[in-house]
Amino acid sequence: MNAPEFFFTALDENCRPKGSRDPLGLEQIWSQVARQFVGNLTTVTRNLDNFIVALTGFAVAAQTGVPGAHNDARDALFYLRFERFEQLAAWARFRCQRPGVIGTRLLSARDGERGSGGVAVGAGAAARILGDQRRSGLWGLYSTALMGTGLIDSNRALTPKGREICAPFLACYEANEMSAYREAMSSPEKSVMVDPDSLQIAPLLDCTGRAELARRLLVEGGGEFQVELWDYAHRHSLKGIEGPQQLIGSLARGGEGVSDKLQAYASSVERLEHALVVVAAAFADLMGRRGKTLPEVVERFSAQKWGDREEWKTLDVSVPGRSFSRAWTTRVRQLADMLAALRDGRLTEFIEKLLAFHGHVMKERGGPAWVSFDTDGRIRVLMGNGRALKTPDDLSKSWDNDYFLGAFVSLWRQMPQMQ
Repeated sequence: MNAPEFFFTALDENCRPKGSRDPLGLEQIWSQVARQFVGNLTTVTRNLDNFIVALTGFAVAAQTGVPGAHNDARDALFYLRFERFEQLAAWARFRCQRPGVIGTRLLSARDGERGSGGVAVGAGAAARILGDQRRSGLWGLYSTALMGTGLIDSNRALTPKGREICAPFLACYEANEMSAYREAMSSPEKSVMVDPDSLQIAPLLDCTGRAELARRLLVEGGGEFQVELWDYAHRHSLKGIEGPQQLIGSLARGGEGVSDKLQAYASSVERLEHALVVVAAAFADLMGRRGKTLPEVVERFSAQKWGDREEWKTLDVSVPGRSFSRAWTTRVRQLADMLAALRDGRLTEFIEKLLAFHGHVMKERGGPAWVSFDTDGRIRVLMGNGRALKTPDDLSKSWDNDYFLGAFVSLWRQMPQMQ
């Protein structure tokens, strides 16, 4: 099993905030907590077909056509072969309307333009299915989870475990139905023209290896509670559970198949999530208060019952018994201090601490604060759109963050026996 700490510093770069979202840096908080549940998946790795194409694509990219010889995963040719394989699979899935294809916008446009002709696959702008296929396609989005499951290494070469899991898919790739793929992959040309309707994808995606790949992804991610989550899913069939809120809530209630340790952790995550929702809602309101003074802002919060201390008595961001990064600990300590003011009904101090917290997060990123006080003591908003402030009661029903459980539930439902 792989230790979940790998992801504390190597979270999928395609999902990290770039300064245009997550102005409070809350992803750093919930994502580290989430790694105890699921150590390998990300918020975007939700499609089992994509995992099959990615893993098989890495195997095919290594092939040279010479027995016993392989392309080095560090060489440019390895990526170029993977790029072509991803395009072939994307066209096949698009034409037969399989869900989850990355790049459908360009595929749809080119499909409308080609008439009855073929399409280009390979290197070059005419073949690319995304503006930046390397970063935004399967190479960038799905590799982290495959590494975390131990199926590929840091260069995207299959590990011994990965070769074992991929063997059924490679056998399907060698079937007669997929000869068009092999022909396109064997061409030495920079790009080749193919008839997308000649590309059969079902033999690969529905082959016998599908269930075992899904099981490995769901069980062997290294999260402390990941095996227990898998067992819980099979015991209860995840009835009535559509995502993280329902799953964590069910675990927090305990019962058959839930250990005391998991129940306690899920309960602490429920409390943490409520606190994060409250902080995010307060900041969202401030983004719409341009030109308002602090007393005017406090008056608005009071009108929405934010000054009622009874409403906030359960606010808690502590997650006991776990060791997280120093940055996580610092940020949570700051949140706890801010929320203590809210629990005590000190709205002015709460708002001041919230904006100071936001300013610190943005300073770490090397950018200006979105919201701050100007020299006249009025709210200054550089970017962001405000949202109407909800009451504490409305917020008690809200849930913002994924905890990587959305991907877990989605993949579990795509296993053959769940269809």
